[in-house]
Amino acid sequence: MRVDEAAAYLGFDAHATLVVPLREDGQRVYSEYRWVVIPHWLAKDGPVIYALPPMHRADIWPWESWYRDGAGALIHHVHYAAPHPRCTATWRESPGAPQRPPEIFGVTWHWYDEPTMTPALGGRTP
Repeated sequence: MRVDEAAAYLGFDAHATLVVPLREDGQRVYSEYRWVVIPHWLAKDGPVIYALPPMHRADIWPWESWYRDGAGALIHHVHYAAPHPRCTATWRESPGAPQRPPEIFGVTWHWYDEPTMTPALGGRTP
């Protein structure tokens, strides 16, 4: 499934939400990301959109996910490989989880819920 198809399934317009709000430098940053859609059991096997930076930049460029939880709420999580002022929790994914991109395995992630669906960098290059 493509990112735009997954976004439509989740109930939002990928271009309007993930591209239009970004300034030119933000578009440049996110163009270096790997965008992937993977079903996840927490989303009742619905699609999760993952935006993954080059992992050597993950301390300042977050990886992000957009999905609906089992109750239908649209969720946007933002994860950094280093502490970040907005982060409220940490977690670590063990290798082999089929519902996650392999890049994220084995790292302690600092994360927060983003109430807007706009990409976290919002056009700003850190």
